[in-house]
Amino acid sequence: LHKFFQEDTMTWDAERIMKDMITGSIVGATLTITGHPLDTIKVRMQNSTEMTSLGRIMIQTMSKEGFRGFFKGMGSPLCTVPLINSVVFGAYEFGKRCLGVTDERYMTTKQGTLAGMFSGLINCVVVGPIELVKCRLQVQTESKSAAKYRGPIDLITKCMRTEGTFFVFKGMTATVLREVPAYGAQFAGYEFAKTRLGKLYNVPRDFLPSSALLVAGGFAGVCCWVASYPQDIVKTLLQIQDPRNPKYRNWSPVIRDGGYVACSVDLYKRYGARGFWKGFTPCLYRACIANAAGFYTFELTKDLFGL
Repeated sequence: LHKFFQEDTMTWDAERIMKDMITGSIVGATLTITGHPLDTIKVRMQNSTEMTSLGRIMIQTMSKEGFRGFFKGMGSPLCTVPLINSVVFGAYEFGKRCLGVTDERYMTTKQGTLAGMFSGLINCVVVGPIELVKCRLQVQTESKSAAKYRGPIDLITKCMRTEGTFFVFKGMTATVLREVPAYGAQFAGYEFAKTRLGKLYNVPRDFLPSSALLVAGGFAGVCCWVASYPQDIVKTLLQIQDPRNPKYRNWSPVIRDGGYVACSVDLYKRYGARGFWKGFTPCLYRACIANAAGFYTFELTKDLFGL
């Protein structure tokens, strides 16, 4: 413990932490640009009152709103997702060092899981408010002139007046239950894939070709969402419900879950187990494309910084 808390230890290296966070912010920008259209489709499928399909939502969006409809609400994540991922990847690299990882060639899947879960927990405070704003903007299907909220700033201003300052933390229970397993699975999947692909290509993990890194990143994205998608649907429904007449409330005076249990029970009664996977198809496509690009960018930026 004495060694861990020494100021000169690599774990607390301020320059290294800053480089990790800058790397994460670049990854975040890549994820947003490559994944937002499919994320919009996913949120609209989740909010649909009936079981629908990827193709139907795409046609409806294109016919009513045009190509720009797929990028609704992108302004907020384009500014904030780099911040989110700077926290995620910065916390992940910090967690790795806390676990004693000094040579990534010998890193285990277990270490990746624990460091990933730590990064997900730290990230909840940042991602919860950002996701709430993004989801409420994405479910607006009206034209910009007729929409209730004209943008992120307008939404925040109006909601603070009607719901109070802490409205941004609605759905936080669901956010924690999503983020911790999501990033645990994502980074575990990435480290596992790198190890297996290293053996397949007969090269060290840190000398994998670009194609292998893209595959590992896509696999990590799939692992992330398989572990967290049901929680994501509940989180979305809690964050976009009418605050003046919320459909889902705390399960009991003792269990103050923000409506998580009530929402889960209602979702199951209406759609069965399938209800927890509404919109999973576009999410899966998005995970493969965006995370492949994101993790490839992650490795390139680490090399650039000499990390």
